[in-house]
Amino acid sequence: MEGLQHGTTSFSQLPLPARCALEYLGCQSQGQRSLTALDKYIDHYFRVSALECDEPTRASCHRIAIQRFGVSG
Repeated sequence: MEGLQHGTTSFSQLPLPARCALEYLGCQSQGQRSLTALDKYIDHYFRVSALECDEPTRASCHRIAIQRFGVSG
């Protein structure tokens, strides 16, 4: 999947744990949203799903979080 290689995967194409992490980030107050927090959520949801998150998926999550929520580091 070419989009996955460049971190341009759309939300609907992400694995379920990645979508859950983004949705959970969206449920947090504005002051609690950051890419660091998102990384923790990604790690958690992938771990409990017995899966591993690759870097292109993580990059897509970061891009989506920045676009949706205006988050930074």
